[in-house]
Amino acid sequence: MHSDHPAQDLESVVDENTQFIDVRPAVMLADGAVEGTTSIPMDDLGDNLDQLDRDRRVVLICRSGKTSKKAAKFLDANAFVDVINLEGGMLALDKAN
Repeated sequence: MHSDHPAQDLESVVDENTQFIDVRPAVMLADGAVEGTTSIPMDDLGDNLDQLDRDRRVVLICRSGKTSKKAAKFLDANAFVDVINLEGGMLALDKAN
């Protein structure tokens, strides 16, 4: 089961072993991205599950936290063991900085 974590505290859940995925559509990446993220848009996530390790932590971010929450539920349903949704997404990060 996934957990939700405030986006402002992402440093406490992301380390060198974390799979940090930005699930926003590619056109939204022009608005900026968090260093270290891999872009896998939500619409493409199902086709790209083989790129992810089910046994390693996956941290998900999007613009507001809604799409990443959907992605977290999807990964839960596909046997990923450590999934974190960053609540508030990029909007919360921008507000914190």
